[in-house]
Amino acid sequence: MKKMTKNLIREAKRMGLAINQEKTKFMKMETKQTPAKPLKVTTEEGTTYEFEEVNRFKYLGVVITNKNEVNEEIEERIAKPKRV
Repeated sequence: MKKMTKNLIREAKRMGLAINQEKTKFMKMETKQTPAKPLKVTTEEGTTYEFEEVNRFKYLGVVITNKNEVNEEIEERIAKPKRV
């Protein structure tokens, strides 16, 4: 994961883009629950990035969890009309 992240940072920089540490998060898909810990990546230039690990996030309006469960998405869809 660190190698892929270093490549992403390097290629983004080459294209004139920057990775925002505050907005960039990552999630590991796994069946067993492990404590969340940040991903620390140091580039060749010596810049250190630290990315937060999350267990769930919303992508294009769909709730995605690290266990790939649909229960949270179903609950979200049921609750949405009640909020309106």
